[in-house]
Amino acid sequence: MTDSSIQDETINGARISYRVQEGTLVLFSLRVPQRKRRQGLAHGAMRYLTDKADALCLAMKLDASPLDARTRTDKLVAFYESYGFACTGVSVNPVGDPEMKRPAKHS
Repeated sequence: MTDSSIQDETINGARISYRVQEGTLVLFSLRVPQRKRRQGLAHGAMRYLTDKADALCLAMKLDASPLDARTRTDKLVAFYESYGFACTGVSVNPVGDPEMKRPAKHS
């Protein structure tokens, strides 16, 4: 697959922005409106993206940065870890939010 421009999609109310770049699906953001949280929308969007990456044998990368002060980074990291991501040890900003990667799944 060739590199693509940024894709913005809404999956059942969750908004995602990503791009395929150098064999990696780079997730820029996954956002669920406050009033719709705790409805499984983020999980549905992640299943969609991980299925897409797996079908194309792409690794995944993201910067795990909370949307607001109420979002706990440890819970955000645990959410992405449940989809096979791991922290790389690299901070993506001055407050120390972690970069996370998920290896490509080969059929």
